[in-house]
Amino acid sequence: MKIRHGTGASRRVTALALIAALAGCGGGDAGDSNSYNTQAAWTSLSTEARTLNLSGNYQGVAMTMRLVYAAATSASVSLSADVTRAQTVTATATIAGEANTSSTAMWLDAQGRYLGSSSALPLEPTDECTLATSSQLPPTAASVGQSGTLSEGVIRAACTVGAAQIGTYTMKWSVEAIDGKTWFCTTSVNTVSSEVFTGKDCHVVTPEGSLGGGARFTLKTVAEGQTLELLFKGS
Repeated sequence: MKIRHGTGASRRVTALALIAALAGCGGGDAGDSNSYNTQAAWTSLSTEARTLNLSGNYQGVAMTMRLVYAAATSASVSLSADVTRAQTVTATATIAGEANTSSTAMWLDAQGRYLGSSSALPLEPTDECTLATSSQLPPTAASVGQSGTLSEGVIRAACTVGAAQIGTYTMKWSVEAIDGKTWFCTTSVNTVSSEVFTGKDCHVVTPEGSLGGGARFTLKTVAEGQTLELLFKGS
């Protein structure tokens, strides 16, 4: 995830969206006493095909974001022998007629634990990789207000053996009440030097862990004393 090298607004926003897309929300209210199968929700988010059309605002200008989730054509990754399946996420941001597209491949093991990712970003010469040092699945039962860690690891400058480590990341899950609904969310925080990028991805969830009926993306970067924060909503 790189905002620092981009020059166009839609390019920066598209890159931000990929943090959120790898990170997820679902339905209920603040008084919700249901138990939610967050493990099933994570499995749905990380393996099922879906397309989301979202809208937001950037410095007073209306913008759109289209996210397409699909199974990757190959799950073979030289940097991790444990990868058995993968999912690609393609993000296209359009602002004032300028469109930019980025893609990320997310790697999973046989149980569905997050192992890392490779991101192809606009105008970047190499892919940027995240590699997990620890990962776990969310529980099969969780209530509103509960959260936990999905994965922690390092960020490398490229997806090649020996590439330099340039940062670290953490990814967490949570069940939250937002706008009268209960959501399954994942939040990813990437730290590269003094820059911090946060993406929070939420989808409407049923107690059984099915997703659908709404999505929210909160995207934030803090770099060089400046903060960029965006909210997208849609389905």
